[in-house]
Amino acid sequence: HANVKNGALVIKDDSVKITGKVKNIHTKQMLESAIRTTFPDRILENELTVSERNVRELQNRIRDLLAARKIEFESNGDSIGPDGKRVLDEIAALLMQYPRVHLE
Repeated sequence: HANVKNGALVIKDDSVKITGKVKNIHTKQMLESAIRTTFPDRILENELTVSERNVRELQNRIRDLLAARKIEFESNGDSIGPDGKRVLDEIAALLMQYPRVHLE
């Protein structure tokens, strides 16, 4: 599959093993689902790993943003204040720069 780097698919009598590196957890789950559908009677050994580079980079950028600023709430309430909304908008803009990173 084009979304797997350095991958292999090994089909045996009672099992299917997939290895390699994928860009995100969504791709890993999609491939697992496709294999389970194609080989419903075999045990799946899913050894795909998710590339952490983009995830770490995004986490670092969000951490740096939050180290300098806070998401503040209105006094005595549960509404996010104007400054907090601006911080969330900045985080949203960061997330948009990493469309292949899926957070849970």
